[in-house]
Formats: sequence, C-alpha cells, structure tokens
Amino acid sequence: MNAAYIFGLMWMPAVAAILTCRMLGRPLRTLGLATWNGRYVLIGYLIPTAYCLVASLGIWIFGFGGFPNSDFVQTTAEAFGLGGAPDGVVIALFVVLTGTTGMVSGVAAATGEEIGWRGFLVPELAKVLPFHRCRVGLRSDLGRGTTRSPPSSTGTLAFRRGSGY
Repeated sequence: MNAAYIFGLMWMPAVAAILTCRMLGRPLRTLGLATWNGRYVLIGYLIPTAYCLVASLGIWIFGFGGFPNSDFVQTTAEAFGLGGAPDGVVIALFVVLTGTTGMVSGVAAATGEEIGWRGFLVPELAKVLPFHRCRVGLRSDLGRGTTRSPPSSTGTLAFRRGSGY
C-alpha cells in the first residue's frame, strides 16, 4: 500500500473529530490539544524503547534470534549507500535515524488517530457510558482495532515502517 494512503487513513479519525466539533460548534481545544509537558513526552518515548529492548534481549538470550541480522544489515547498508561499512556503523546509523527522523513521521501519522480516538471518542464515550475506565477504554480500543485490522493483517504497516520482516 502507498504510504500516503496509510497516512491519510490514520488521519481520518482526526478529520472526523474536527468536522464534528465544527458542526456542533465546539472549540477544538475540547479534543485535548494543549501544550506538551516535556516530561511526559520523554516518558512516552522511553517506555516503548525499553519494552523493545527487553523483548529483543530475551529473544537473543534464549536463542530465538540472532544479532545482528545480516540480511537486514546488508539491505539497510545498501539503502543508506553504505555498501562497505561495518555492521556496527550501519546499525548505529539505523538506530539514530529511526529514533529521530523516523519518529517524526510516525508521530505525525499517529497524531491523527490520537486526536480522533483519545481526544474525541473517549470523552464522548465517558459521557454516555457509566464512567468506568475499563469499559470506556475497551470500547475505544475495539473501535481503534477495527480500523487497524485491514492494514495490519496484510502486513502493510510493518512493510511501510521498514521493519525488515
């Protein structure tokens, strides 16, 4: 699938939420758009990184996979134009680029879903359901999972993100 198409799909919940706010005369700040607290941004960046590191270490330690994956390193080196570079240089460059510039594109796409699902749907569900966090969260995640299943089931999300799988 085309990356622009997937990006557009990921922004549809936000477009729907913004249009709904406009049609109902609500200010956009009701979607939870506010200034960022740097502490929470850093925590939101580090926690998934730690999860991935722990999972990867477990895979390597218990022998379910090896490090580095030579096919992935070779493909990445060719993509970066570093054909003869040592594996360590290619891996370090990949980690730095993915963790910085790659994160920008991922956050830009995911923001559309967060505005729509967390900024609009969750508060609206909390108004009509007896306020119970688990129930509101489960209903929201069910809707979110439904919209994600077609691209996820075909593997296009992993392919688009260049995961090498």
